Amino acid sequence: MEKTITMCSAVHIDVQCERNDADAIADGGPLMLGYSFYVPKDERLSEYKQHIRECLSRYNRPFINMEITIRDRISPRFINTKEQIEDTIRLESI
Repeated sequence: MEKTITMCSAVHIDVQCERNDADAIADGGPLMLGYSFYVPKDERLSEYKQHIRECLSRYNRPFINMEITIRDRISPRFINTKEQIEDTIRLESI
């Protein structure tokens, strides 16, 4: 029996908050530290971007930039709600 995997389109929001330590970068770490979220493609992207900025400010997290890309095939289980985004920013330091 074949197993069907459901996929969907999503917007990937890469939130860059601060530059990584030079030693960590030299050891292969990312250049920027921050958060990564997937939101539904059919939702209002501007509302999500504003929500993320408000959460970063509310929880005293730095902010440099957001990079937006479209992902055509992602499992729906990776899609973040606004509540999940806020919880991540509130609970996880960068």
